[in-house]
Amino acid sequence: MKLKYKYEFILKEDKCLCIFPDKPFWFIADKSIINIVKFYDELFDYVNLRLCLVNEYSYIDEEVDKVLQEVKDMFVSAGLFISSRSREYDLHVFDNNPPNPVINVTRNCNLNCKHCYADANNDKLVVNDTMDINTVKKAVDIVIDCSTDKPAKVLLSGGEPFIRNDIIQILEYIHEKGGVPYVNTNSLLIREDQMDKLCKYEAELLVSLDGATKETHEFIRGKNTYDRTIEQVTKLKAHNVITKLSITIHKLNLCELEAFINLAIKLNVDQIAVNPINILSRACELNLPRVNMKNFHDELARISKISKDHFKYVSQTEFVNVASLLLLNYKFYYCGVGAASLVIDYNGDLYPCYNTMQPELKLGNIKKDNILDIWKYSSKLKELRKLDINDFSELCRKCSVKYYCGGACRGEAYFHNKAFKSKCPYCEDMKESIIAMMFRLSEGNNKIFSNKIKELQAQMERGQIIHQI
Repeated sequence: MKLKYKYEFILKEDKCLCIFPDKPFWFIADKSIINIVKFYDELFDYVNLRLCLVNEYSYIDEEVDKVLQEVKDMFVSAGLFISSRSREYDLHVFDNNPPNPVINVTRNCNLNCKHCYADANNDKLVVNDTMDINTVKKAVDIVIDCSTDKPAKVLLSGGEPFIRNDIIQILEYIHEKGGVPYVNTNSLLIREDQMDKLCKYEAELLVSLDGATKETHEFIRGKNTYDRTIEQVTKLKAHNVITKLSITIHKLNLCELEAFINLAIKLNVDQIAVNPINILSRACELNLPRVNMKNFHDELARISKISKDHFKYVSQTEFVNVASLLLLNYKFYYCGVGAASLVIDYNGDLYPCYNTMQPELKLGNIKKDNILDIWKYSSKLKELRKLDINDFSELCRKCSVKYYCGGACRGEAYFHNKAFKSKCPYCEDMKESIIAMMFRLSEGNNKIFSNKIKELQAQMERGQIIHQI
């Protein structure tokens, strides 16, 4: 039996990571696995392999055949031999219905945050064509009709959604239509007399808090915002509003991640979101430093071990999603833009995702175009769906973790290089973090990922698009 895929070995102390990049498949063992893999690739004969394992790696005779059978069974199950087959999670596909589009209900904002992807509250902008409530309702209808989630999740963002005088009416409409309103907000404009209605309409709020201390949060969001945000979250919880805390991680606030989660525990929020910064728009203009992904994952892994509460909150983060996808060996040709995301902007314009909101990438406008026709027939989306990491660069094509990375965010690549097929601007960091994650996962004790793995497997069974963020 001969292997049908090329493989690579990466050594770390006494461990060996073996990757089959084109499958993709990976596992970690001791260094003896190098000769065992070569044996199954018909580069090593049985007699010499046995001598090597016994003399160089201190195997006892009865261990040799047992280990060889275990490795063979694993390879057969993974479909690594020329004659064997296995199920592959190949994500180079798209659904006939768009995923739940994000609706930006405004581009106005009461803040002027340093990392804002939408460049909201920019004095250079003249925002006079924001969707009226009837157009927003039309967008909501589209989201609910297209959604595979039951009940449908309707994500409202901006700008700051609560700057709209009719935001409560919009939430009420979503609720009446059987949807669940999700709102990205800084919370500062929410009046206390609105909070009972937020509870009534089952709104779920994702409140931004970009540091555990006043200094760090206000570095991003401006003066006199930290204490008011904490006060608002406290009030929202008192009114039984589902409230989650969101932090955008960059190099300058990674040191406060544990304190941020401590604060989430103290405030008893329902969930947290912890996302690395995308270097777009203002974040690029102001040269905000990107977080090192390996350090980011190391910190989350460490924090998860502090207590049951810390474990609970970390288990809700993208860290768990990334690790679970590695354990499942999902195959990503690219990030999924054009196949797994869609944005309806404040004026009804349609874009492939949050990170591709540039004039030349506009797909149409819901005021005059049929969103389903755009989703099915747009030439721009068809081109995006052809993206393949093997075409991004020579380094990408030869990379050992290419199908786990998928070339990372194509929106950021386009923003920096004006080409979707260009190399990821933080390529080496991504590769290092993925390999480090593999070694971490090999240590066992991966209970934190079990629920996410079940969720991802269920989504795949239902035929839903899974994509990397």
